[in-house]
Amino acid sequence: MREGVLSIITVALCVGGLANPALGLFGYIAYIIMRPDLMSYSQFPFIFAVSLCTLFGTLRLYTQFINIFRSPIAVGILLLQVPIGLSILNAVRPELCWFRYDIYYKVIIMSILVPIIVTDEKMLHRLLLVITLSMGFISVKFSIVSILHGGVILQNMGYQGAGMLSDNNGMALAIGMLMPIAWYLRLTTENKNLKLALIGIACSAVFSVISTLSRGNAIALAAVILMLIARSRRKVLALVGVAVLALPVVLMVGDRFAAR
Repeated sequence: MREGVLSIITVALCVGGLANPALGLFGYIAYIIMRPDLMSYSQFPFIFAVSLCTLFGTLRLYTQFINIFRSPIAVGILLLQVPIGLSILNAVRPELCWFRYDIYYKVIIMSILVPIIVTDEKMLHRLLLVITLSMGFISVKFSIVSILHGGVILQNMGYQGAGMLSDNNGMALAIGMLMPIAWYLRLTTENKNLKLALIGIACSAVFSVISTLSRGNAIALAAVILMLIARSRRKVLALVGVAVLALPVVLMVGDRFAAR
């Protein structure tokens, strides 16, 4: 059943990606973050199919390929591949690098499409929403799991061998970066339900990051929260709100967190 539904969605995204590369790019991002193929227990390469159709759909935007070299970030990403490639080729055991690199280079190829497809503020807003809502799904899911199971430690993330979110530190890093994006996106979103969803995602990040027992990312999240409070008009209310959010999860996993 799950595989059938996912197959229908994937076909729609593939067709949409050929006609409108932005739709394919957004679908790829949602897939690579939420990994519905793992949730459907399917072996079919859904993500590869969407990415391939998106790449073909992008070819008709060849006049915008120059945008890659107009973006300092895109140029920097391309140049970074040189030392990374040399590092792999000169590694003591290069065969140990290829599995991770196989995941990495595919993400890099798709990320280079961003300056080609995302060319205005409206598209950028949509891109950030797709990233935030997709990662927010993971954050909310794991924060609920942690609360319902009395502070279960989120170390087995269910993404084993499936990419950069396959361990607790990687997951905590992604969710920690998500938090300020979700918090500020609510200011540029008019839909009230979407605003509430973004606030919920930002709040869930506190539960999720602490529940991973990732100490470095917990410190990073604390720094982000302090910065948000410093920029808030109601600093005392914001500080109380953060304390209310953090206290339950600290009480549930604080002893194990401190033991590390």
